[in-house]
Amino acid sequence: MQIETPYLMFLGDVPDRLAAKTAYGIVDWRPDWCIGQIRLPGCAADLGIPDLTLDEALAKGCRTMVIGVANAGGVLPEHWVAEIVAALEAGFDIASGLHARLGAVPAIAE
Repeated sequence: MQIETPYLMFLGDVPDRLAAKTAYGIVDWRPDWCIGQIRLPGCAADLGIPDLTLDEALAKGCRTMVIGVANAGGVLPEHWVAEIVAALEAGFDIASGLHARLGAVPAIAE
């Protein structure tokens, strides 16, 4: 499977760098693929790349929003769903390594 580049890295509101280890790994290994990050209020991780809105990322040619977190249990917090749905509606592909399947969330599957 090919995940279309460039990427917008989604960090949600993770409490620390360790919780965003997936995003850090992608930025470390493929910085040219990562045009920005999107963080919710309270996010304590910072990849050192520009903070962008969905519209700004689209204007820069972003194709995929990567959920770059590895939280306890690999669950998708309910309060992240609206941002993921907004990204889908804006035309982004979504890549996620969480244990929870995005398609199992009714609002996302819709």
